Amino acid sequence: MRIKLFGSLRITSAGEPVSFVNMNRIQSLLAYLILHGDTPQPRERLAFVLWPDSTESQARTNLRQLLHHLKRALPKECASLVTDHSSVRWRQDSSCEIDVVDFQAAIADAASARTDNDRAREIRSLTAAAQLCEDDLLPGLYDDWLTPIRDDYRQRLCEVLRRLAMLFEEQREFAAALPFAERLVGYPELIEFMARIPQAFDIRYVDDPPWVQRAQGPRENQPHRIWMRADGVLPDDPTLHVCVLTFASDLNLLDSVLIHHGMAARLDPISMASLDHAMWFHRQFRADDWFLYESSSPSASGGRGLATGRFFARDGRLVASVTQEGMIRLPNG
Repeated sequence: MRIKLFGSLRITSAGEPVSFVNMNRIQSLLAYLILHGDTPQPRERLAFVLWPDSTESQARTNLRQLLHHLKRALPKECASLVTDHSSVRWRQDSSCEIDVVDFQAAIADAASARTDNDRAREIRSLTAAAQLCEDDLLPGLYDDWLTPIRDDYRQRLCEVLRRLAMLFEEQREFAAALPFAERLVGYPELIEFMARIPQAFDIRYVDDPPWVQRAQGPRENQPHRIWMRADGVLPDDPTLHVCVLTFASDLNLLDSVLIHHGMAARLDPISMASLDHAMWFHRQFRADDWFLYESSSPSASGGRGLATGRFFARDGRLVASVTQEGMIRLPNG
């Protein structure tokens, strides 16, 4: 027997679907038991979780009837549902495959492989986990008890996808990294995760960030604009502020070339390198105060992209300009 909880609940036995699962309460009961492992669940707790607005006696009656329907619907060879007068549990055994159980096992094996510095095995296990979890945990159920568990699985999947993308990028296998990086775009939890990582600059996008604009297609004749500042208070040395702004100018400049063509770094298998970079400083400024960085791409051809940018202080003064030509190539040249 095979049970899938990622996406809509599906049960198959000997290759044939088990059709009882069209009742939400049966789905909730089965999911609750499976997700709580081999731990016996008191009948009183189950009744309250599934019918929180009913009286205790009515909830227990409902549970007794629901268990009866579940037992009748399950294949005769299934011995996983174990009940007695006080508790209910789902006993996991090798005769029943469950995607969430396999997902947890794959993550555990990946962690073991990482400890052993076995990259190939880690990638295999993480890939298996990513393939198992192709949708949220039972998105059609809205039970309060399920929400934190669903969020936990989403966070685990985010970490799986992030780790896979990073491993393939380290090996310069950008085409292999792309599907996992693309799936990350749909998980806002990742943005919160990335926000906890210390950064040299505080960056705020005026328009959609490149990885969102990519999904919207090419954007011609539109500048790329971000507000940014050094993260922290810098000494008053003007030369230091010039150096910091010079460093910042190289962080996002070529994004304006990619956006023009509906692409994004790390999501597309692109090879990029700066070929030349020139800056002009017009007025004094502080790199630890907010400034607007506006860039655009007037030309891209022959595997090269030209980008220009301007830095404005918060009072609107133009404080610096930059021009950069970069090599930008796809795997096919």
